[in-house]
Amino acid sequence: MENKLKQGLCSVKNNIWFAQTAINNNTNYSTSNVQLSKITIHLLTIKDIQIESIDNFFFPKLKTSIPNPMHLLDMEKAANRFVDAILNMEKIAVFADYDVDGSTSAAMIKNYLDIIGINAIVYVPNRLTEGYGPNSNAFKMLQKKMGINLCITVDCGIVANDPIKYAMQIGMDIIVLDHHIGDSDMPLAIAVVDPNRQDENCPHTNLSAAGVVFLFLIAVRSILRQKQFFTNRVEPDLMSFLDLVALSTVCDVVPLTGLNRVLVKKGLKVINEQKNPGLSAMATTSNISFPLTEQSLAFSIGPRINACGRVGNGLLAVDLLTSKHYNDAYNIALEIEQLNNIRRSLDTKVYNDIVQHINPNELGHIIIQASRDWHPGVIGIAAGRIKEQFNITTIVVAVDEKNIGKASMRGVNGANCGASVLAAKQKNIILNGGGHSAAAGFSINMENFPKLQEFMYEFFKIQALSNEHIKNKKYFDLTISAAEVNIKTFNEIALLAPFGIGNPEPIILIENVTVENVTILKNEHLLIKVYGDNIFFKAIAFRANNQLMINAVQPNNIVHLIGTLSLNQWNNTASVNFIIQDIIAVDKLLTKKQHSIGQSNLAIHTT
Repeated sequence: MENKLKQGLCSVKNNIWFAQTAINNNTNYSTSNVQLSKITIHLLTIKDIQIESIDNFFFPKLKTSIPNPMHLLDMEKAANRFVDAILNMEKIAVFADYDVDGSTSAAMIKNYLDIIGINAIVYVPNRLTEGYGPNSNAFKMLQKKMGINLCITVDCGIVANDPIKYAMQIGMDIIVLDHHIGDSDMPLAIAVVDPNRQDENCPHTNLSAAGVVFLFLIAVRSILRQKQFFTNRVEPDLMSFLDLVALSTVCDVVPLTGLNRVLVKKGLKVINEQKNPGLSAMATTSNISFPLTEQSLAFSIGPRINACGRVGNGLLAVDLLTSKHYNDAYNIALEIEQLNNIRRSLDTKVYNDIVQHINPNELGHIIIQASRDWHPGVIGIAAGRIKEQFNITTIVVAVDEKNIGKASMRGVNGANCGASVLAAKQKNIILNGGGHSAAAGFSINMENFPKLQEFMYEFFKIQALSNEHIKNKKYFDLTISAAEVNIKTFNEIALLAPFGIGNPEPIILIENVTVENVTILKNEHLLIKVYGDNIFFKAIAFRANNQLMINAVQPNNIVHLIGTLSLNQWNNTASVNFIIQDIIAVDKLLTKKQHSIGQSNLAIHTT
């Protein structure tokens, strides 16, 4: 179990891997509620969990973790205006972004209002024809045709100054519930609640939009209780909404620390009670089994919900998450599954188009590619895949017939995508945009594309120089033997879950295992059978069908595997696979004396 490798080793992905060292040397962790193994204790020292915090880390309490929502600027204004609309039976609309965070945020507000007997309209813009965020035409339609008095923007709105000004001018009040970084010039709405407002001192800047909405609903509940609104009505159980908060928090890739970690840990429990027909139906149509994990949300549920806004109708996701009956939800989930299949084919095209023009030996500080042949709904996925493969910040731009490019950006460790977009906007290189440190999006007149290339190259050249000490440098947290690839080890590691940004899943090194055979799945994944410590186990490298990886896993090769453990549940049986993130080539076995596996089994297969 001890980390054995003291000096860095170069991998097939050109990463230099080092053993992570403990931040604290406490080894006398103890808790009355759980038995801690040597592996768990080792990981606690690496994550610098203090002894006095151990019980709260494993068993956090939501009641003591949730802040008073009124500490956020404009929260009291927002909650009071919303309550007035409820009491006066005003027509309410929710304007949502078309991703998971926007869909869950809108669904939470709609579900809350449904329970108290008020029907709200949810509006999700069309990604292709309307783009991101509020727009004047949508506000005009909501006000003139549907008589909306109050519109709440969720997961968007913080930079929509002009559309919100227009809405207010035509007599429709706007409340902004967002979490993106805003400019100093804020929209003139009734209330702007955003932990990342430039004048905000909220410590919870990492909340997802659904996290902000959850605090908003707590504030609303408090005011409605004061007004004795629930005397003759059912009061919505806000704890039941934590499933959607957890889903958004995981899928929006915000840090799973502090309050977020509590929200996800509690939310996963709610999800696995299977009371949400939409999530249960989607689990069925996507062939994933309960209990769902943060990995299930990030890699199975989230991409499917996002597919609605990427290549279909974003409102479909909200319909799924607000479904009251399983059969209705199942039919919607089937439709979403079809959209997800379309999304997969489209993002694979973008990825392949880009990769064939990349020379790995001539990479700089950033990859920027644009085309008129790419679907704008999938460029974010493609950018993420390129970034992961080449370990370089990536911008992918889809250009429309009006010569306007819609761009998605994904950043490597140490990059600041959001800051680069804001800086480009200030220099009038792009039309609009925003984002986080790790991801951003923007639109650009393609006449300025050469300026964008030059600006981004210089921006990330400076960042690369300042982050030179972390370039290609990676760490593994734990060394285990092949014999420890089992459910016991998986459960010991899982005690530290939920995993994500800020609380990453421990990276494992398995030394000196021998490749027996390799099967190529769907022409992109590698299923590798390996041998060590007199046992066999399966290892999977996703989207790794490239020459570097194929060369590393030729039969008889000795390799170090770097990755994570994954629980595989099928037909009421559970097993553990190893998910490969990287490989270090060690040697090639030459004689049967060195290796006891029958040579007739050594082969590469394709399925």
